Amino acid sequence: MPNTTMDFSDTDLPRRQVLKTAVAVGGASALSACLDLSGSEPVPTGDPNAKPSRQHAWREYIRHDEHGNSQLPKHQVLLYINFDGDAQLSSDTRLTVERALTTLDRAYEWSHEGLLHSIAYSPSYFERFDQSLPENIDLPQPRALSPFESPTFDTQDAVVHLASDRADVVLEAEEALRGEQDQANGASVDAQLTDVATVNSRRTGFIGAGLPAKHQDAAGIPDSNPVPEASPLFMGFEVGFRGNQATEDYVTIQDGPFAGATTKVIANIRQRLEDWYDEQSFKDRVMEMFSPSHAENELVEGTGSNLGSDSGIDQFIDNIEADARDHSRVGHAQKAARANRDTAGNVKLLRRHFESTDDIGSDQKVASLHFPSLQHQITDFEDVRQAMNGTDVTEITPAIRQRVNNGILEYIFVRRRGNFLVPPRRHRAVPTPRPESWSRIEFLTLCRFKRHKLLGTIDMWPRLSHDQSPLELTHILFILYYINNDISGHLKALPTLPKRVRIMWSEQFSLTLSFYSVNRLGVKPRGTRLVFSVDVVFAIIPISQPPVTWVSPAGMILNFFVSTTQNNRYESEQNRRHRPRDFACSSDGCQKHVFKRHRRANWDRR
Repeated sequence: MPNTTMDFSDTDLPRRQVLKTAVAVGGASALSACLDLSGSEPVPTGDPNAKPSRQHAWREYIRHDEHGNSQLPKHQVLLYINFDGDAQLSSDTRLTVERALTTLDRAYEWSHEGLLHSIAYSPSYFERFDQSLPENIDLPQPRALSPFESPTFDTQDAVVHLASDRADVVLEAEEALRGEQDQANGASVDAQLTDVATVNSRRTGFIGAGLPAKHQDAAGIPDSNPVPEASPLFMGFEVGFRGNQATEDYVTIQDGPFAGATTKVIANIRQRLEDWYDEQSFKDRVMEMFSPSHAENELVEGTGSNLGSDSGIDQFIDNIEADARDHSRVGHAQKAARANRDTAGNVKLLRRHFESTDDIGSDQKVASLHFPSLQHQITDFEDVRQAMNGTDVTEITPAIRQRVNNGILEYIFVRRRGNFLVPPRRHRAVPTPRPESWSRIEFLTLCRFKRHKLLGTIDMWPRLSHDQSPLELTHILFILYYINNDISGHLKALPTLPKRVRIMWSEQFSLTLSFYSVNRLGVKPRGTRLVFSVDVVFAIIPISQPPVTWVSPAGMILNFFVSTTQNNRYESEQNRRHRPRDFACSSDGCQKHVFKRHRRANWDRR
């Protein structure tokens, strides 16, 4: 749980140190301190429809340096959660999670200036279901990946990742998810993640030039303050060269029910850098971080920003045996790159690691690294990690041992590791292993208004992101709501779907509903048009076994607005007198009327 006892009133602390410390501590007092330092600078608000379909789509929405390298958000929080109960999760849980995450969508722009966030699910989470994951999803339980490590495995149900350049944003978003805030950046908080889950572990971090140097008082770093001011990481070098990173497209699962997903490994690594800085020269550090050839050819200046968009490591992969014999050491990047390329030369892993002073389980400040890695399948990460171990290199010369002169293994120690699936946005709320059997029903339709006999036909015009395409259903589900003290619904499925009805998924969309008067001669337009804006998921219901009965919780309908326009050319005086103003039914007669009358309607005629 966040520690809210720290005093943030010390005016002698640098601004960046206060912000980083506030994120690490968390809680209401930390948020207040961040807000005081941030002043009145506004945070851009969000539009759920402007969010990409992939939760891991970051590159287009963050800063880049002059070489096109991605600059990750400066402040980051990881919340490891367990859902309440061990059974398969209910639609109520799914709805609560979706509403909590949609609050963040509304509150913050999807960018480094707003908030980037995702939720990912562990193998342990999916084991609660009878079904297994599709064959194209590689999500094993975490395991030790070297003979010299013994990490604790993170098997919590899920992890929520929050990232922003604004410390106050990640703190406010966390407080909203925990139910400690009524509003987030002006958006009302309609649901809290902690209503259905418990935060098991909270971890924080930072990245960017100047931040590691400001926090090198942590255990594991020499007292001489050797971390360069320009370095984004404690070890003193640039990271994330564009040419040495996988693209978001490459790590994305392209087909199956989880199309648009990716897998995520998150490791926590302790760093002990006394020998790194006190015993190794700059040339030695370049050899062990990159390759001996980088040092011999003086390719790296300072933190390595002169390398541009590519570290150039690919040209030295085949030199590893010669480098081991000639220099009695090999480079970290040199070893890992051997397994981090496919047969076409594409990089497999997209690394998004960031620094921390977390010592998980204690209040001590230690130099550590949170290492999220995205890849198409977990096996890709495991192969790269095993290549990084360099066990085979120890056989070339006795000067290279398992942790000595073998890249940077002498200075890093894996303490925790967890494997996760990052589903696409449409399946982010507690997905089943086979989410193709579930549909999000986000509309209200078909109801009789008083004595006026109306039948609705559905034309849907969703406001979606550019990369989402329509999904045509073989059944259409009607939800009939009866408003009493609470809300209940009944579902019906029609055997066929009108050709003009196409449904596209989004967390928020517009629904246009055209009404027609029904008589024995068929359907005739009467010109009344209702436009609905809905920003909550009303239900998630399996469509494979209709009809289904579903009861929704009270308070489900939120931000539901109706506007009415008319066409006097077609609308009769009688129709205008009976024009519906309130889209709701109050008796079972409505249900009987609608489904009796629809059989006489010609659905394909205008």
